[in-house]
Amino acid sequence: MRFSYCLGSPLDPRSHHYLHFGPDAKISGDFKTTSLVPTIGNQRLAHYHVVCKGISLDGNNLPIDPKLFEVKSDLTGGFILDTGTYVTFLVESAYQVLKKGVIAYFKQKGLDPSPENKMGLDLCFLIPESTSNIVKPTITYHFDGGADFVVGPESGFLSAGLVGKNNMFCLVVLGRNDNDLNTLGVLNQVDHTFLFDVGKNQVSFTPQAKTCSNA
Repeated sequence: MRFSYCLGSPLDPRSHHYLHFGPDAKISGDFKTTSLVPTIGNQRLAHYHVVCKGISLDGNNLPIDPKLFEVKSDLTGGFILDTGTYVTFLVESAYQVLKKGVIAYFKQKGLDPSPENKMGLDLCFLIPESTSNIVKPTITYHFDGGADFVVGPESGFLSAGLVGKNNMFCLVVLGRNDNDLNTLGVLNQVDHTFLFDVGKNQVSFTPQAKTCSNA
């Protein structure tokens, strides 16, 4: 079975999305490929698992133990790609390292975390009116085989301010129990083409500019 998809921003009504199956499922350009993990031992996994070896913030590796992303012998844990989950979830021990790194990054730019949370997100920053341009970092997930999945600032952070004002932005990653799944959600996948080749146990991906307009 083969299928491919590209997701435009769910917050932009002008965005395009597509889902193709079989011979229509294709990918082109400078794409990267990593292996799917279909089984542990003789037990089949229920999701599209990949091997995540680490996470970088703004090009700098974060001190996260890769074991936090592995499927355990009781089939808990692991790292999956999922289009049914809006934000990205990391197990708490990994999330706290990312959160600490994001706070330190914006601290250097004179921003502290806001006590207000928006849209159920955990880590938000209020933009002072005197500040015109805040450069946000990339978040890179290092998948097996050198397949680095780069989440750009526009997909890693969500603007969430007062009506008519984007005066706050939030990290679109949340923490969850250490025995739960790490999940790369929809917002982090925006404007990438994915090709799943289940027969070969592979998934490929590449950035797709202009909100999947080549559908």
